[in-house]
Amino acid sequence: TSATVTFDKTFKRKHKVNVLIGQEQLYATSRFVEASAAKFPNGDLGLDDLSQGALAGIPRSWRDDEKLISFFGRANYGYKDRYLLTASMRADGSSKFGSGNKFGYFPSVAFAWRAIEENFMKEQHLLSDLKFRLSYGQSGNNRIANYLSLSLLGTNYYPLNDQPVIGVGSTTLPNAGLKWETTISKNIGVDAGFFDQRLQITADYYRNNTRDLLLNAQVPYISGYTSVLKNIGETSNQGLELTLNTVNITSKQF
Repeated sequence: TSATVTFDKTFKRKHKVNVLIGQEQLYATSRFVEASAAKFPNGDLGLDDLSQGALAGIPRSWRDDEKLISFFGRANYGYKDRYLLTASMRADGSSKFGSGNKFGYFPSVAFAWRAIEENFMKEQHLLSDLKFRLSYGQSGNNRIANYLSLSLLGTNYYPLNDQPVIGVGSTTLPNAGLKWETTISKNIGVDAGFFDQRLQITADYYRNNTRDLLLNAQVPYISGYTSVLKNIGETSNQGLELTLNTVNITSKQF
């Protein structure tokens, strides 16, 4: 479910303000049940009845729950459609992380200058659009399995007197410090249009840094486990993106 409130106002035909605040929440649950049987006396009957099997399998079942709650806000400001500023903030809480780290906070800010609207650009006829952009923002990642910050118990079967006996043991090393993976993105870009927008060029330089990566770390086998999920390491990538769009034919008769 989600709920938002928006304020939109223009002052003196120059200042445009748009403010949005909201809240949303997600609750997802999964259930699984399995039963089986073998050694049916007559497979030609076509009966979907497990009780006909002489050898019953061991039933299995599990339940999985995930909860996510978010609070967010965004403010847009524009002056004469030339100077554009956007700022936003998100607070996301996930049930997947440790008790003291369930919430992550992700701000962002972006500025754009539509230079084509300046008076000194009115006399030229080559450029039909010119816009410069600058942005900074953070985003979070919680795409991991549920309950990995907790110590989980699982069942195992072992034979005793030719009969399967159920045993219960720990299957996951807990990590109460598990928290959000965060990506910091920086971008600078320019949009240019020529010949009444028949030729459009967009160029962007970006740099992304991801910290607190959610990765499985190996642990000594003597511990009884093979790995534990941790926030470890950082990655960085950067690049330049260029987009060219042309309108080659404008005739309405074509």
